[in-house]
Amino acid sequence: MSELEALVSVSAGEMIPSYDKLSMPSFFNIGSISIDEGSTASTIILGPRKNKGKRIKVSNLALFSFEKDSSRVDYVISYQNDFFSKQLDFETFMVQHHDIKESIESWFKAQCGLGHCSNFEWSSEYKAYLKLNEKKLKN
Repeated sequence: MSELEALVSVSAGEMIPSYDKLSMPSFFNIGSISIDEGSTASTIILGPRKNKGKRIKVSNLALFSFEKDSSRVDYVISYQNDFFSKQLDFETFMVQHHDIKESIESWFKAQCGLGHCSNFEWSSEYKAYLKLNEKKLKN
């Protein structure tokens, strides 16, 4: 599952509903990846700003998870070829783009407010693949 279709719901540079504690728009696009009929997974799409409502092809990169208050939040980290021209893997991202990883985490920490978000985790593209297919795998 290397190339997926995502629907952009929040363009980079806009505020994300439920993450608006500070007047600090996101520097990444937010969207959803259709898993099956009626089921989607949230995704952070790395790369240039994309228009809201646009369907784009993305590649699976990682799984970003944290706890917000008492619930678990998961985002599949994805990218388009205009972010990185070669096939990008998790290890390369964590080493060569450590600044982006840290910025995403810091953005969510700031927008959650003191102590409302915790236990930030980054997992490989395989974990993201499992997240995208967990409903299919349970059946």
